[in-house]
Amino acid sequence: MDENNKHEETAASEKQAEVTIESPALKKFENFMYYHKWHTVAALVLIFAIIVCTVQMCSRESGDISFFYVHSENLNEPQRRSISSAVTDTLMADDEDCRVSFLSHYIVSTDMLKEMESADTAYLGNTSFENANVFRTELATSEAYICIFSRDVYDLSLEYFPYKRDPESGAFISQLYRPISDFTDKDIPSIDGYAVYLKDTPLRHIPAFASLDKNGDTVVCMRVISYAATVQNKKLAKKLYARHELLFERMLSYTPASEE
Repeated sequence: MDENNKHEETAASEKQAEVTIESPALKKFENFMYYHKWHTVAALVLIFAIIVCTVQMCSRESGDISFFYVHSENLNEPQRRSISSAVTDTLMADDEDCRVSFLSHYIVSTDMLKEMESADTAYLGNTSFENANVFRTELATSEAYICIFSRDVYDLSLEYFPYKRDPESGAFISQLYRPISDFTDKDIPSIDGYAVYLKDTPLRHIPAFASLDKNGDTVVCMRVISYAATVQNKKLAKKLYARHELLFERMLSYTPASEE
């Protein structure tokens, strides 16, 4: 009798499992994930980025200066330390409260981002795709204002946020970046008035920054102040932004000791 009961319980469990597996809702979910797996992953990454940016804005202190680095190579720890030292010991030596942080991603190539339709794409490519989605959100919300991008990443940012026509002058202006002329009167050739190649700036004389330009395609630019930051704490946001403005001005006007 006990043996029969065991068989009946086993059969009932197997039947229940079959019902669960054949559930229409589960099948719909499986089909959805099969066709939209990477879209779902990208959406989750974006949500995570927004949360992280909000936390950063709430915890940031006025002395923090943050570089926004997005390139085909990762920013390694020795480079981070070297740049921090160059800023605190040279460019901002008169500011004892200055601290340096980094918001960085690598994007293998923007061409690869256009090949992300297949789930069979290599892991490196998928990671690059996720970084690009996070990058788009951070362009709009982060407080990392001084940008160091590869040229193709800079061009990608302009695809995300195209120029807008000024209704008064009729000129096309950037939604994201400040004009280089706001920070220097030096004759530095610019890409579009909003970005310059690092190799054309005085930064090429600072080894820490020069190390970021192995291929000669690294550009530097300055983002406009984040609206999200001003909503959180307008006074603190403006004080923080002013520090970034001062540093960017000094980056473009730096004179090596040998030329003084």
